Amino acid sequence: MRAVRLVGAAVALAFVAVAFTPLTEALARRLVPAPALGAADAIIVLGAGLASDGSLNDPSLRRFVHGVRLYRRGLAPVLAFTGGPATQGRGEADVRAALAREIGLPAADIVVVPSARTTREEAVRARDDLAARGVRRILLVTGATHMTRAQAAFVRVGFTVQAAPVSEAAGAYLLTMRRRRLRLGHLPTALAFTVEAVGLGAIFFAVNIGIGVAVGIGSRTLGLGFLPLYLLGDWTLLGISLAQGLIFRRWLAER
Repeated sequence: MRAVRLVGAAVALAFVAVAFTPLTEALARRLVPAPALGAADAIIVLGAGLASDGSLNDPSLRRFVHGVRLYRRGLAPVLAFTGGPATQGRGEADVRAALAREIGLPAADIVVVPSARTTREEAVRARDDLAARGVRRILLVTGATHMTRAQAAFVRVGFTVQAAPVSEAAGAYLLTMRRRRLRLGHLPTALAFTVEAVGLGAIFFAVNIGIGVAVGIGSRTLGLGFLPLYLLGDWTLLGISLAQGLIFRRWLAER
Protein backbone atom coordinates (compact mmCIF):
# COMPACT_ATOMS: atom_id res chain seq x y z
CA MET A 1 0.00 0.00 0.00
CA ARG A 2 2.86 2.37 0.76
CA ALA A 3 4.24 1.81 -2.73
CA VAL A 4 0.84 2.64 -4.22
CA ARG A 5 0.71 5.87 -2.22
CA LEU A 6 4.22 6.84 -3.35
CA VAL A 7 3.29 6.23 -6.99
CA GLY A 8 0.12 8.27 -6.57
CA ALA A 9 2.05 11.12 -4.95
CA ALA A 10 4.62 11.06 -7.75
CA VAL A 11 1.89 11.23 -10.38
CA ALA A 12 0.18 14.10 -8.57
CA LEU A 13 3.44 16.05 -8.27
CA ALA A 14 4.21 15.46 -11.94
CA PHE A 15 0.76 16.72 -12.89
CA VAL A 16 1.17 19.87 -10.80
CA ALA A 17 4.64 20.49 -12.26
CA VAL A 18 3.40 20.14 -15.83
CA ALA A 19 0.09 21.99 -15.46
CA PHE A 20 0.90 24.81 -13.05
CA THR A 21 4.59 25.67 -13.38
CA PRO A 22 6.70 27.13 -16.21
CA LEU A 23 8.04 23.61 -16.92
CA THR A 24 5.61 22.97 -19.78
CA GLU A 25 6.32 26.32 -21.38
CA ALA A 26 10.06 25.64 -21.15
CA LEU A 27 9.57 22.26 -22.81
CA ALA A 28 7.40 23.85 -25.47
CA ARG A 29 10.08 26.42 -26.28
CA ARG A 30 12.66 23.67 -26.66
CA LEU A 31 10.58 21.07 -28.46
CA VAL A 32 8.07 23.06 -30.50
CA PRO A 33 9.43 25.91 -32.65
CA ALA A 34 6.93 28.71 -33.17
CA PRO A 35 5.34 28.74 -36.64
CA ALA A 36 7.02 31.11 -39.09
CA LEU A 37 4.59 31.26 -41.98
CA GLY A 38 5.55 33.46 -44.90
CA ALA A 39 6.19 33.40 -48.64
CA ALA A 40 8.55 30.63 -49.76
CA ASP A 41 9.78 28.92 -52.91
CA ALA A 42 8.21 25.59 -51.95
CA ILE A 43 6.28 23.75 -49.28
CA ILE A 44 7.82 20.43 -48.25
CA VAL A 45 5.57 17.99 -46.39
CA LEU A 46 7.54 15.30 -44.59
CA GLY A 47 6.41 11.70 -44.36
CA ALA A 48 4.68 10.06 -41.40
CA GLY A 49 3.79 6.62 -42.70
CA LEU A 50 0.93 4.64 -44.18
CA ALA A 51 -1.83 2.61 -42.56
CA SER A 52 -1.93 -1.16 -43.03
CA ASP A 53 -4.32 -0.80 -45.98
CA GLY A 54 -1.95 1.53 -47.84
CA SER A 55 -3.87 4.75 -47.04
CA LEU A 56 -2.43 7.72 -45.16
CA ASN A 57 -2.32 7.26 -41.42
CA ASP A 58 -3.59 10.03 -39.15
CA PRO A 59 -0.29 11.97 -38.71
CA SER A 60 0.42 11.73 -42.45
CA LEU A 61 -3.05 12.99 -43.32
CA ARG A 62 -2.72 15.88 -40.86
CA ARG A 63 0.54 16.96 -42.48
CA PHE A 64 -0.95 16.57 -45.95
CA VAL A 65 -3.94 18.78 -45.07
CA HIS A 66 -1.71 21.44 -43.50
CA GLY A 67 0.53 21.51 -46.57
CA VAL A 68 -2.44 21.84 -48.93
CA ARG A 69 -3.85 24.70 -46.85
CA LEU A 70 -0.55 26.57 -47.00
CA TYR A 71 -0.41 26.04 -50.77
CA ARG A 72 -3.96 27.31 -51.24
CA ARG A 73 -3.08 30.39 -49.20
CA GLY A 74 -0.59 31.19 -51.96
CA LEU A 75 2.48 30.95 -49.72
CA ALA A 76 4.46 28.92 -52.27
CA PRO A 77 4.04 27.81 -55.91
CA VAL A 78 5.35 24.27 -55.33
CA LEU A 79 4.09 21.53 -53.02
CA ALA A 80 6.53 18.67 -52.45
CA PHE A 81 5.72 15.40 -50.69
CA THR A 82 8.21 13.03 -49.11
CA GLY A 83 7.54 9.66 -47.51
CA GLY A 84 8.84 6.26 -46.58
CA PRO A 85 9.24 3.26 -48.86
CA ALA A 86 6.17 1.59 -50.34
CA THR A 87 4.61 -1.19 -48.30
CA GLN A 88 1.71 -2.06 -50.60
CA GLY A 89 2.00 -0.72 -54.13
CA ARG A 90 2.52 3.04 -53.96
CA GLY A 91 4.69 4.84 -51.45
CA GLU A 92 3.45 7.54 -49.10
CA ALA A 93 4.57 10.44 -51.30
CA ASP A 94 2.78 8.94 -54.32
CA VAL A 95 -0.42 8.44 -52.32
CA ARG A 96 -0.30 12.06 -51.18
CA ALA A 97 0.39 13.36 -54.69
CA ALA A 98 -2.52 11.37 -56.11
CA LEU A 99 -4.82 12.72 -53.40
CA ALA A 100 -3.65 16.27 -54.09
CA ARG A 101 -4.47 15.89 -57.78
CA GLU A 102 -7.88 14.43 -56.93
CA ILE A 103 -8.81 17.53 -54.93
CA GLY A 104 -7.83 19.82 -57.78
CA LEU A 105 -4.23 20.86 -57.23
CA PRO A 106 -2.31 21.36 -60.50
CA ALA A 107 -0.09 18.38 -61.28
CA ALA A 108 2.67 20.74 -62.45
CA ASP A 109 2.93 22.23 -58.94
CA ILE A 110 3.28 18.85 -57.20
CA VAL A 111 6.66 17.22 -56.64
CA VAL A 112 7.09 13.64 -55.42
CA VAL A 113 10.39 13.22 -53.58
CA PRO A 114 11.78 9.65 -53.78
CA SER A 115 11.25 7.43 -50.74
CA ALA A 116 13.60 8.01 -47.82
CA ARG A 117 14.19 6.18 -44.55
CA THR A 118 15.48 9.08 -42.44
CA THR A 119 14.89 12.81 -42.12
CA ARG A 120 18.40 13.46 -43.43
CA GLU A 121 17.66 11.42 -46.55
CA GLU A 122 14.44 13.37 -47.03
CA ALA A 123 16.40 16.62 -46.86
CA VAL A 124 19.08 15.49 -49.34
CA ARG A 125 16.59 14.10 -51.84
CA ALA A 126 14.34 17.14 -51.57
CA ARG A 127 17.34 19.40 -52.27
CA ASP A 128 18.32 17.36 -55.33
CA ASP A 129 14.77 17.19 -56.74
CA LEU A 130 13.99 20.87 -56.20
CA ALA A 131 17.31 22.32 -57.33
CA ALA A 132 16.13 22.69 -60.93
CA ARG A 133 13.24 24.87 -59.73
CA GLY A 134 15.61 27.16 -57.83
CA VAL A 135 14.09 26.36 -54.46
CA ARG A 136 16.00 27.83 -51.53
CA ARG A 137 13.44 29.09 -49.02
CA ILE A 138 10.95 26.47 -47.88
CA LEU A 139 7.98 26.05 -45.58
CA LEU A 140 8.66 22.79 -43.77
CA VAL A 141 5.62 20.79 -42.65
CA THR A 142 6.10 18.06 -40.06
CA GLY A 143 4.97 17.10 -36.57
CA ALA A 144 5.48 19.72 -33.88
CA THR A 145 7.85 17.65 -31.75
CA HIS A 146 9.78 16.52 -34.85
CA MET A 147 10.25 20.06 -36.17
CA THR A 148 13.48 21.00 -34.35
CA ARG A 149 15.41 18.00 -35.67
CA ALA A 150 13.87 18.22 -39.15
CA GLN A 151 14.57 21.95 -39.42
CA ALA A 152 18.23 21.37 -38.55
CA ALA A 153 18.53 18.61 -41.17
CA PHE A 154 17.14 20.79 -43.95
CA VAL A 155 19.26 23.78 -42.95
CA ARG A 156 22.37 21.60 -43.15
CA VAL A 157 21.70 20.76 -46.81
CA GLY A 158 21.34 24.43 -47.76
CA PHE A 159 17.68 25.36 -47.31
CA THR A 160 16.38 28.44 -45.55
CA VAL A 161 13.64 26.91 -43.42
CA GLN A 162 10.40 28.43 -42.15
CA ALA A 163 8.70 26.15 -39.64
CA ALA A 164 5.09 25.12 -40.27
CA PRO A 165 4.52 22.56 -37.49
CA VAL A 166 1.46 20.35 -37.28
CA SER A 167 -0.09 19.65 -33.88
CA GLU A 168 0.20 15.91 -33.24
CA ALA A 169 -0.19 13.96 -30.01
CA ALA A 170 2.37 15.32 -27.49
CA GLY A 171 3.05 18.27 -29.77
CA ALA A 172 -0.61 19.25 -29.68
CA TYR A 173 -0.51 19.11 -25.88
CA LEU A 174 2.63 21.25 -25.64
CA LEU A 175 1.32 23.82 -28.08
CA THR A 176 -2.00 24.03 -26.23
CA MET A 177 -0.32 24.44 -22.86
CA ARG A 178 2.02 27.06 -24.30
CA ARG A 179 -0.87 29.13 -25.62
CA ARG A 180 -2.98 28.81 -22.48
CA ARG A 181 -0.04 29.87 -20.28
CA LEU A 182 -1.11 28.07 -17.09
CA ARG A 183 0.62 29.28 -13.95
CA LEU A 184 0.95 28.30 -10.29
CA GLY A 185 -1.56 31.03 -9.48
CA HIS A 186 -4.27 28.92 -11.12
CA LEU A 187 -3.77 26.09 -8.63
CA PRO A 188 -6.08 27.34 -5.81
CA THR A 189 -8.96 27.81 -8.24
CA ALA A 190 -8.41 24.38 -9.76
CA LEU A 191 -8.21 22.73 -6.33
CA ALA A 192 -11.36 24.52 -5.17
CA PHE A 193 -13.19 23.40 -8.30
CA THR A 194 -12.03 19.80 -7.76
CA VAL A 195 -12.99 19.74 -4.08
CA GLU A 196 -16.43 21.15 -4.86
CA ALA A 197 -16.97 18.68 -7.68
CA VAL A 198 -15.97 15.76 -5.43
CA GLY A 199 -18.26 17.06 -2.68
CA LEU A 200 -21.14 17.28 -5.11
CA GLY A 201 -20.27 13.77 -6.28
CA ALA A 202 -20.61 12.52 -2.68
CA ILE A 203 -24.00 14.16 -2.41
CA PHE A 204 -25.11 12.60 -5.69
CA PHE A 205 -23.79 9.25 -4.46
CA ALA A 206 -26.01 9.43 -1.36
CA VAL A 207 -28.99 10.57 -3.43
CA ASN A 208 -28.43 7.77 -5.96
CA ILE A 209 -28.34 5.19 -3.17
CA GLY A 210 -31.56 6.63 -1.74
CA ILE A 211 -33.23 6.50 -5.14
CA GLY A 212 -32.02 2.93 -5.65
CA VAL A 213 -33.37 1.83 -2.27
CA ALA A 214 -36.69 3.56 -2.94
CA VAL A 215 -36.99 1.95 -6.37
CA GLY A 216 -36.10 -1.47 -4.95
CA ILE A 217 -38.65 -1.20 -2.12
CA GLY A 218 -41.28 0.20 -4.46
CA SER A 219 -40.70 -2.58 -6.95
CA ARG A 220 -41.07 -5.20 -4.23
CA THR A 221 -44.16 -3.52 -2.77
CA LEU A 222 -45.85 -3.46 -6.18
CA GLY A 223 -45.06 -7.11 -6.70
CA LEU A 224 -42.60 -6.45 -9.52
CA GLY A 225 -39.81 -8.30 -7.77
CA PHE A 226 -36.83 -7.03 -5.81
CA LEU A 227 -34.38 -4.83 -7.73
CA PRO A 228 -31.01 -4.94 -5.89
CA LEU A 229 -28.82 -1.88 -5.96
CA TYR A 230 -25.68 -3.97 -6.51
CA LEU A 231 -26.74 -4.52 -10.13
CA LEU A 232 -24.74 -1.42 -10.97
CA GLY A 233 -21.79 -2.30 -8.76
CA ASP A 234 -20.21 -0.03 -6.15
CA TRP A 235 -17.51 1.38 -8.44
CA THR A 236 -19.97 2.00 -11.27
CA LEU A 237 -22.31 3.95 -9.02
CA LEU A 238 -19.43 5.94 -7.55
CA GLY A 239 -18.13 6.77 -11.05
CA ILE A 240 -21.58 7.90 -12.18
CA SER A 241 -21.97 10.02 -9.05
CA LEU A 242 -18.59 11.73 -9.52
CA ALA A 243 -19.43 12.43 -13.16
CA GLN A 244 -22.74 13.96 -12.06
CA GLY A 245 -20.92 16.13 -9.55
CA LEU A 246 -18.40 17.32 -12.14
CA ILE A 247 -21.10 18.12 -14.70
CA PHE A 248 -23.23 19.91 -12.13
CA ARG A 249 -20.26 21.96 -10.90
CA ARG A 250 -19.40 22.91 -14.47
CA TRP A 251 -22.99 23.92 -15.08
CA LEU A 252 -22.94 26.12 -11.97
CA ALA A 253 -19.72 27.79 -13.17
CA GLU A 254 -21.24 28.70 -16.52
CA ARG A 255 -24.59 30.01 -15.26
